[in-house]
Amino acid sequence: MTEETDVKLRCGVYGEGSVFSVKIKRNAIVAELQETIAANKKQRLAWRSTRWGSHAYDPNSQYFLLEKEDVDESGLPPVCMMLYCRPTFHRQFEFLRDKVLNEGHLGWILGPPGTGKSITAMAFASTLDRSEWIVTWIHVGKFMDWQCVRLIGDERKTRFLEISDVDEVLMVDDKRHHVVLVDGWTAANEFMELTRKCVRWFLHSNGVKQRRLAFVCSVATRGKFQEDMEILTRAREFRVCSWTL
Repeated sequence: MTEETDVKLRCGVYGEGSVFSVKIKRNAIVAELQETIAANKKQRLAWRSTRWGSHAYDPNSQYFLLEKEDVDESGLPPVCMMLYCRPTFHRQFEFLRDKVLNEGHLGWILGPPGTGKSITAMAFASTLDRSEWIVTWIHVGKFMDWQCVRLIGDERKTRFLEISDVDEVLMVDDKRHHVVLVDGWTAANEFMELTRKCVRWFLHSNGVKQRRLAFVCSVATRGKFQEDMEILTRAREFRVCSWTL
C-alpha cells in the first residue's frame, strides 16, 4: 500500500504558456501516474536512429533537393523540398564553410523570417563529409519542444531536447570534428542558458578536435551583445535579405 504524502504537481493551461503548482495527496493512483510520466519522458528524450547518407553540393547548381527524411523531426516542415539556389543560398554555404568551419568564427546568420536561412543551413549540414564532421542541429522555440538532429557517420539520429540535456548532447566521445547549428534563436530570456552552454562548449575547442558553432536566428538583428564575447568568439555575421524580383 502506497503511503499518502503531499506531492507538488506542476500544471499548465494549454495555449496560455503559464505554469502553476498545486499540492495533492500521493496515493497509488498518483504513484502510477508519476511512473507513467517518467517512462514517457525517458522514451521521448531517447535517440531514434535511421540510416541516411549525405548529399553532394554543386556551387553552380540552381536547385538543391532536400528529401523529407532530411528534415524529419528537425523543426522544419517535414516535406520533400526542391530549393531554388538564389545567390544568397550559395553565399550562406560559403559563410558556413569558410568563416565557421575553416576559420573557426562563431557564426550568426540573421534575417527576417521566411528568407530561407534555416532550410539553407540544413542543406549545408546535409553535405558535410561525415568521416570528418559530426553535425548537431538544435531547433528551439519559446512555446514548443526543442528538437535535436545528429548526423554521424551514416546515421541520422533524432530526439527531443531539454536544457538539462544540452551539456551531455554536446559532449560526443568521438575523434571527429563537431559543428553545432542552433536554429530558431532569438535574444529571448528562454534561450540565454542554452547560449551560454553552447558558447562555453565552443570555446573549449582545440587544434586537434575542432568545435564549430553557428546560430541561425529567426530575427534580423541580435540586439545588444557583449563586446568581450564578440572578441573571444571571433564572431561573424551573415545577413540574409528578403526575396526580390
